Amino acid sequence: MEESKTLFNLNKLRVAITNACNLSCFYCHNEGQDLNCKKTFLSLTYVQNMVDWIIKNKVQVDYINITGGEPMVHPQIFEIIDELNKLNCKIRLNTNATLLSEEIVDKLKNHGVYSLKIGIDSLFAKQTKPNVYKAEINVSNVLNILNYASKKMGVVLNTVVTKFNYKDIDKIIEFARKTKINRVKIIKLNDTNSRGYNQRDDISNDFKTSQPEANWYYYFFTKYVTSASKTVNNPYKGRTDLYFDDKFEIRLCDDICTHGACGNMYTEINCLGEILICQRLNKSLPVDFNNSYDNVANIINHANSLMCNSKTNYYKYRDKKYSI
Repeated sequence: MEESKTLFNLNKLRVAITNACNLSCFYCHNEGQDLNCKKTFLSLTYVQNMVDWIIKNKVQVDYINITGGEPMVHPQIFEIIDELNKLNCKIRLNTNATLLSEEIVDKLKNHGVYSLKIGIDSLFAKQTKPNVYKAEINVSNVLNILNYASKKMGVVLNTVVTKFNYKDIDKIIEFARKTKINRVKIIKLNDTNSRGYNQRDDISNDFKTSQPEANWYYYFFTKYVTSASKTVNNPYKGRTDLYFDDKFEIRLCDDICTHGACGNMYTEINCLGEILICQRLNKSLPVDFNNSYDNVANIINHANSLMCNSKTNYYKYRDKKYSI
C-alpha cells in the first residue's frame, strides 16, 4: 500500500474561504488578504478540485481550519464543509461568533465541525471586538452562543490584548472556566502600524494603539505562568502553553512574526486560490489543483521557502518585494 505523502506543514491545512467580514477590527490582517480588495469567496468548485487532488495524490491532511474574513458569511459554507469532510480529518471553524445561533451550531456539528475557535476580545463592553465602523454587537447573544456551543463541541477563545480590552482579560478567563471552555489564547500584538485599519486617519483613537498595552500582556504572562501546574514553551510557534489542574489551558502567544511562527504552522490557501507566503506583506502564489502532483507540490514548496521564518529576516525584508 502506498504511504500518504507529507506536503502541508504538520499535515495541517488552513483554508481562508473569504476575505469578507461583518466586522472591522482595527488590527485585522484578514489572514494575509488585502483589506481593501474586492470581497471574494473561494468557489465550491475550487474546494472540490482541491479535495479530489488531495485524495487522488494521497496527501496527508489531519486538521483543517476554515477561516476568513468571517467564514459564516460565505453563502456555501456548509457545502464547503461537506467537501472537506471527504478528507476524514478534524475540521475547526474560526469565527467571531456574531452570526451564530443555536441552530447554526447544531448544523455545524452535524456537518462534521468538531471545534470552534472564536475571536473574542471582550464580553463586558458594548461589543465583543474592537469593531471600527459597523453597528454594535449583541453581546448577550454571543454569551448565550458560547454557553450553548461549549456543551456541543470543543470551543477555544482567541483574545488580542489592546487598550480596548486589557482590563477584561481576567474576566474572560474566569468566564471560560465557568463555561467549560477548555482554552483561552492570549495574543500580544506587535507592529500594529503596518497592518489593518490602525494606519487610517479616520479611526478613533479609542481603537488605535501604539501598544503600551503590550505591558499588560507580560503582566498576564507572569501572573498565569506562576499559577500553572505545567508550562510548555514553544518558541518556534511563538507561544507558551500553560496547563492547570482543572484541565484548563491558556496559550500566551507573541505576534506570529516575532519568531517566524507562520512557517511552523498551517499551510494556508486563501480565498483567491493562492498559497499564502506572508500575512503581513500580502504575499501569495496561485495554486491550481487541476495540475499534477509535482506541479502543485513545487509551488507549495517554493512558497514555503520564501517565508522569512525568523524575526531577523522579517525586519530585513519587510519593505522589499519577494521574488516569486
